[in-house]
Formats: sequence, C-alpha cells, structure tokens
Amino acid sequence: MEDKEDVADRIAEYQTFVDQVLRPELQTVQRSAGETVQELKDYNDLVNRLHRLEPLAQVDLGHQKVFCQAEFDPDNIILVHVGMGFHVELTIPE
Repeated sequence: MEDKEDVADRIAEYQTFVDQVLRPELQTVQRSAGETVQELKDYNDLVNRLHRLEPLAQVDLGHQKVFCQAEFDPDNIILVHVGMGFHVELTIPE
C-alpha cells in the first residue's frame, strides 16, 4: 500500500493537471459554445425578420440609427454570411 506522501504527491499531480490543462480547455469550450449560441440567435433573428418583410420596408443603414425606405421584390436573392468570409445566395423562402 502506498504511504501518505505518495498519495499526497499523486493528488498534487492531478490538481496541477486540472489547473493547467483541463480548466483552460473548459474555458475555451465554454467561450466557443457561447459564440455558437449567439450565432444561432442571430440566424433565428434573421429568419424572423425575413418572414416579417413587406415589399416596402424600413432598412437599417447603420447600427439602428439611420433608416431609409426600401422597396424590393420578395423573390430577390439575399446574401447570408455563413462564416469564414463565405456568403450563400438564398431566396427569402429558402
């Protein structure tokens, strides 16, 4: 059977591993999960806005401070940013 010093040393090793490896990885994963949740909220917001669009709408030109009237054809193509600089062309029903 191991003596108390060996057990204490093993506990210290595990504590060091948890503090130096696992906690930073956990923080990274939590940050990434938060970003993913925010992206999902943004896409849901986009879908809701697209369903409420009318052929004549107020369009935000800058950080919800400047708006203008815009007229558009509901069958037009919109560009959706999907990440890493890529955009997908979609119609509003899509």
